[in-house]
Amino acid sequence: MPRCKLTPRIVSTASADGKSKVDLFDTEVPGLLLKVLASGRKRYYTRQRGDDGKTRERKLADARVVSLNQARDLARQRLASAFVPAPCEPAPTLQAFTTDQLLPYLRSYKRSVRTDEILLRRHILPRFGDQRMDQIDRYDIQRWVQDLAATYRPATVNRNLIILRYAYNLARRWEVAGVTDNPTSQIAQLKTDNKIERFLSAEELQRLLAALEGKQNPHLAGIVSMLALTGARCSEVLHARWADIDLLRGAWRIPQPKATERRYVPLSSAMIELLQSLESCQHSAYLFPNPRTGRPFTSIYNGWNRARHEAGLPEVRLHDLRHSFASFLVNSGHSLYEVQKLLGHTKIKTTERYAHLSNERLLEASNDVGRLISSASPNQQEPRP
Repeated sequence: MPRCKLTPRIVSTASADGKSKVDLFDTEVPGLLLKVLASGRKRYYTRQRGDDGKTRERKLADARVVSLNQARDLARQRLASAFVPAPCEPAPTLQAFTTDQLLPYLRSYKRSVRTDEILLRRHILPRFGDQRMDQIDRYDIQRWVQDLAATYRPATVNRNLIILRYAYNLARRWEVAGVTDNPTSQIAQLKTDNKIERFLSAEELQRLLAALEGKQNPHLAGIVSMLALTGARCSEVLHARWADIDLLRGAWRIPQPKATERRYVPLSSAMIELLQSLESCQHSAYLFPNPRTGRPFTSIYNGWNRARHEAGLPEVRLHDLRHSFASFLVNSGHSLYEVQKLLGHTKIKTTERYAHLSNERLLEASNDVGRLISSASPNQQEPRP
């Protein structure tokens, strides 16, 4: 790596001396070099180390076109410009980032993106949409959380906060201009109590099914019965297809459940009898098609709401049938692992909130412990003959 003060004579007489190339570094302008090739061609280059520690060479000019003095002037301009910080591109507004990047990404993989769109439109963008992402600070977000908490439940507030936090995490991961911090990082979620204790007894379920008979929707009783017999989600039952039902093996394949993996639900004998009684297999791809459209129902709330009031169970929700399914299993002595598999949960912690034990079973378990301790007590007297 020869270093010398380049002169017009050295530039004109330099040769590669049998090598493929020779680099001559100018000592007057550090970073300027003359590259002499074996073919005799000569070019000026600049070489400098970047902020990442890597050294980069860039072609400056052909030695036949510019003089040495001109090459030095050009090199000084280029090397000096490397130390002038480039003008910072302003951060996008949250509205622009959401429209151009966040939502297209969420739609590409997330099935519940519709809920995110609603929360963004109703709660997040009206408050922060017109602000640049680097101008939204923690104080603004904390005040927003407090305002939401005054009207909405903690779970709803936390869902909004999670979406906003995710938006900033993505912006930083994608190196969006101007976004260097996540202002939601120090904002704690609100405490929630989502433990739902309501589940139906066998008598309540029979009363509810009786109230469903003869309703305007001919499939309502079958839909509710399938929810109770399988513990499936309402959307899974409404979109169930005959092509996914295997009556011989007693299995129902759910192609795209909430966890995005297909799973198989075993069909009990009562469930198979219900399926065999359905007439939709003769004319529809769906188990419970809407008679007017032939497509799955978008909502069965009206008929369900009338039936639950007639049954004297106005507080019972459709999703409580899923809670009840898990409770029936646990109260019958089945393990949480079995309940987890039947409900399609990936985490046992999720299953635990559905596994409500009845007071009778808890009392039975407590009595078992009492009998065990009594039988092992050394003070217990032998029975008299």
